Amino acid sequence: MSALAQFWWSWGVQLAVAVGTLAAATVALRLHVKFFPPVLRLIFAKPEGRPTPVALHTMQDGAVVSTRIERGRYYHVELKNERPLIPATNPIVYLLAVEVPDAAGSRFSEVWAGALPIVATYYEVHPSKILGADPQLYDLCSVVRGKWVELHPQIQTMDFPKLWRYEGKTIRFRVTLQARSLEVLSPRYVFEIAWDGEWVEDATEMRRHMVVKQIG
Repeated sequence: MSALAQFWWSWGVQLAVAVGTLAAATVALRLHVKFFPPVLRLIFAKPEGRPTPVALHTMQDGAVVSTRIERGRYYHVELKNERPLIPATNPIVYLLAVEVPDAAGSRFSEVWAGALPIVATYYEVHPSKILGADPQLYDLCSVVRGKWVELHPQIQTMDFPKLWRYEGKTIRFRVTLQARSLEVLSPRYVFEIAWDGEWVEDATEMRRHMVVKQIG
C-alpha cells in the first residue's frame, strides 16, 4: 500500500470512529431529542363513538348488592407522534379544565381546573410506555342510555365533575386536554360534548343526539 493510500485509509478509519463516538454521545445525552423532539397531537377519533356495554352496580352499605348491564357508547381521542422516529417516553393525556355555557349558551366559563390523567384505552391489555409510529387511544367520555355522560380520569377527586346526569335538558360542556411526555408538551386541545338525553341504536342517528366535536 502506498503512503498516500495508507494515509487516506487511516484518515477514513479515524473519521468513522469519530462519527460513531459522536453518535453514541448524542444518543447517550439525548441531544437529538432536545433539537428534534417528538411532536404530540390529539385528534377526535370517531364521531359515532364505540358501542360498549356498561356495568351498573346497586350499592347498599358500601357493598355491591346487584349488577345490571346497560347500553353505552365510548368516545375517544387519538394521540399521535408526528415524528415517529423520535419516540415519546411515558406519554400521558391530561384533562386540564372543564367549562360550562352561560344562560345564553354563547360563552363558556371554567368550573374546574387542574391536571388529571385520563384512561388510556386498552391500557391493561397493551400497556405502552413509548409512543412511536402507532397511535394510542384515550377515553374522552362515555354516555349511558337513560343515565349520564361520564368523563374518565384515572384519579377521582372530590371536586372533579365526573358524572353529568341527564335531568330533562341538554347536557353541554367543554374539556381541555393536553398530552405530555418526558420530552415535550402538546398544544392544548378543546373538545365540546353535548347530549340531549335521547338514545337510539343506529350509530348515524345517534350522532344527532350525542355530539362530540373538537373546537379549533
